[in-house]
Amino acid sequence: MAPARPYWKGYLKLSLVSCPVALYAATSSTERVAFRQINRTTGNRLRQQLIDDVTREPIEAGEKARGYEVAKNQYMLIEEDELDAVTIPDMKLPKDMLQLAEHILETKAGDFELERFEDRYEDAVVEMIQRKRAGMPVSTERIAAVRGKLGNA
Repeated sequence: MAPARPYWKGYLKLSLVSCPVALYAATSSTERVAFRQINRTTGNRLRQQLIDDVTREPIEAGEKARGYEVAKNQYMLIEEDELDAVTIPDMKLPKDMLQLAEHILETKAGDFELERFEDRYEDAVVEMIQRKRAGMPVSTERIAAVRGKLGNA
């Protein structure tokens, strides 16, 4: 199985200290509701194709790359490893700033307690799908927010 890939990568900057940060999904794709695009008339699943803008020919996903527009309809190819190589230069941080950053991270760090987490939106979507699947009416009006388990009552 391939390793998890981050949805987003960036930096958290605290004064003069920058920390690399990556955002990963908290659940696997098998644990969440997934929708597909379908044809409203036939109910068939839709597929998307990458089409070359000039030749109008479909291309394979492996042929897709990034380009920076340098002139109208002229693009400079940018490779993924070139983007990866562009990072904050190695900096010599003052010892007190490093200690401050470590202190902040130590005092704010904690364990994620999955049993205390409740995804109310996901629960509502699953309930709506179950009602619709059972042939029961589904309201299209907004539902008032339900108070969570974490002391919001």
